[in-house]
Amino acid sequence: MPQMPVWRLHLGATSTFLGVIQCLKTRYSSLGAFSLLRGVLEAWTHLYFISDESESDTPALRSIRFEAGVLSEWASVSKKMNPSLDYDEIMKRHHRTIMELWSENGGRGEPRLRTYNDVIPTLVRMSKSPALQRMDLLHKASSVAVHMSASDFLMESTGTGVTVVWASEGRRCAWLQLGIMCFDFLTMSALCSVPSAESDATISDLHTRWQVIYRNPIFTTAVLEEGETDR
Repeated sequence: MPQMPVWRLHLGATSTFLGVIQCLKTRYSSLGAFSLLRGVLEAWTHLYFISDESESDTPALRSIRFEAGVLSEWASVSKKMNPSLDYDEIMKRHHRTIMELWSENGGRGEPRLRTYNDVIPTLVRMSKSPALQRMDLLHKASSVAVHMSASDFLMESTGTGVTVVWASEGRRCAWLQLGIMCFDFLTMSALCSVPSAESDATISDLHTRWQVIYRNPIFTTAVLEEGETDR
């Protein structure tokens, strides 16, 4: 701890980020990219929590709290899907392992589980940083886009009717920029969770390279023009 949880979180987020890029390849599948950003954000919140030195406990103990929460949520969902299995016994075994890890890393009492309900409070905390403003609103917007207002991105209403236009070039560029930013900072959180002598140099190098892509004039111009059209 915390290497394994951090590695698994980052690996899963990498897969989701690659899904964002694949969805953005066409106008017709691009809304899926905005939806997938939600998953990248949620993985980031857990990595941010593990790396956040202002939180109580150590990165190792915070990662154990995350693991315990994931196991609890997994059992809750799986039990409903496959009630024939004895999940209570499975969870007892998992709990023993969690408590052994908790004690070995200096934990006392029972660890407070980190669950999905902790995502929004962490996003609000992240948003207090000038570089990460409105992260909580991005999380909510991605949900609204999927559940209610996809038509805002895919359709154009005029006085004569409604036309399907799919996601515009500007929106696709904006979603790619958001994905890049999230994955960039998510990787920083992962590296800060397991610091080494090379961490600072690696973070600086990766951040510089991501920023070159993020600030590509093709993207920034398309996003700016989209903003002017929306107004």
